[in-house]
Amino acid sequence: MECEAPSALRATIVVMNIPVTSPPKNIAMPRFGIGTWRMGERSFAAQTEIAIIKAAIERGVTLIDTAEMYGDGGAETVIGRAIAGIPIARENLFVVSKVYPHNASREGTIGLRAKPEAARHGLP
Repeated sequence: MECEAPSALRATIVVMNIPVTSPPKNIAMPRFGIGTWRMGERSFAAQTEIAIIKAAIERGVTLIDTAEMYGDGGAETVIGRAIAGIPIARENLFVVSKVYPHNASREGTIGLRAKPEAARHGLP
């Protein structure tokens, strides 16, 4: 079932001027972003969720907050699908994720990138 973006998302695009902070390495990281809690839980909502993320990016949002446990990885999959083909350099898009407690160690977080299921999310 295809879902259409809500009418508010089809409105004229307004790019926001989002304040930034400079963590180590002098990267201009936005202080404001979009959260993805509850995304990726229902397959019938995926197209709407993708449209929401794309609309946020089109309006200047470059920080996306997610977690390994949101939709058991489904939110990360939605993000991967949303940012595929977006005309923004990947180094200018911040995807901030959190891990399950059993992966909350240096070895656990590094090991996540080596797991085959990490690739299913499509996050570069």
